[in-house]
Parts: sequence; structure tokens; C-alpha cells
Amino acid sequence: MTVETTHNEQEFDGNDSAVVFPFNFPFFNDSEIFVYLTDVNGIQTELNQLSDYTITAPSKRSGGQINYPVTGDPLATGEKLLVVRTLPVDQTASIRNQGRFNAAIHETVFDKITMILQQFFGQAIFRFGGNNKMGQDLNMGSFSITDLDMKETVNAKDAINRSYADSNFANIDGDTMTQPLAGPNSIKSDDYMPQAQITETIDERMSSAPEFDPNNFQDYGLVTAAVTDQADYGSI
Repeated sequence: MTVETTHNEQEFDGNDSAVVFPFNFPFFNDSEIFVYLTDVNGIQTELNQLSDYTITAPSKRSGGQINYPVTGDPLATGEKLLVVRTLPVDQTASIRNQGRFNAAIHETVFDKITMILQQFFGQAIFRFGGNNKMGQDLNMGSFSITDLDMKETVNAKDAINRSYADSNFANIDGDTMTQPLAGPNSIKSDDYMPQAQITETIDERMSSAPEFDPNNFQDYGLVTAAVTDQADYGSI
């Protein structure tokens, strides 16, 4: 076998009629093929081989086809089917000194290494708004994510970028906050900050004021009635 393709996944759009989805990347065993269904709301579900879909591959060298669904309606418009090849990261070929040279064994080893490299390369550059195939968390450590093009949020825990937050939440009218007080960790003058930080900032400003007497200071109430504890946001 050779590995002439450079990808390990293909995505298909539903059209209310298609039930056969051909993919063109090679693989060794059916157990290496994983299929994910993304519904119209962007929710992704891993499908079960045999009960949800089957694989037809007369020659695994050139890929195969996914037959979906086993029962039920075809893939609907707005839904997507993602087909991914995921190999176990191991090396099971044993090549001994002075042994007989078997070209097929050596070529299979090289093919598998290439497929695993494609697999990890695909995971490293997966798209935001696309699919995280492995279901793993993305840990950026001390690095920042820049130039994040945020689409409309769908789920309760979806991330938003700064532009989305500024356009939707800046200068909220209501009891909780109208003009947030900028603090040490704020970037812009109208950034929000926690009530505890507001209190700390005001204490620092008051204590630096000339002739400030902390024993003769009346607290007129820092926040509105909507704030219940120091973790809440508030205004002055």
C-alpha cells in the first residue's frame, strides 16, 4: 500500500436523500474508522458502527464508503457526517537481524507511520467551529488564542471573543451596572470587574487621597441592591 492522500478525514453535507458517503483515504481495518453526526444545532454525536452505519471497502488501499443510516431517514439538509481515520499509536511489526526481507511488512510500517503523522497533524490544526475529533480539552497553557473569529453562540457553554462581548454586553442598562469601574486588570475604561476588585480599587484610591481619615469615613453603599456578594458585578 501507499499513502497518496494527505488527510485522514472527510465531511459530508446532508441533502435528505444521500445514504452512501465515499471517502478516499486508505486504512487497514474497519475498527480505525469513526463516524460523527453533527445536527443542525452544531451538536456532534459519535455513531456506532453496525447499528448506525456500515462500511463497504473492496480495497482499503483506496478508501471505502459509509452506508448511513442502517435504518431511518437519510442525512437531512443542515446535518453533517464526519468520517475520521484514527489508528492506535503502536508498532507491532517485529523485524529481526538476519531475517528474511519482506517488502510488504516494511511498507506497512512506513504507511502506518505516515497515517499516524496525518492523524496528529489534523488534531493540531483542528478548526474552531469545526470538530474536535478526539473529544479532548484544548489546554493553551500560558499562551493566548488570537484572531478568534466567533460565530453566533449555540450552546450554553460556547466561548465568545472580546468583540462579541463588547457588542452585546458593554454598558448594560439596569440595576446591576451602567458604567463599570475600570480596575488594575481592565484593558478598557468600561471593562467589567468583580465587586471585590471594585472595593479594593476604591480603597486604594481613598487611602491615597490627601487628608483621608479611615476612622472618619462613612460608607454610603458601594453597590446596588442587585449585588448579593463580593463575587458579583456591581456599579458605583
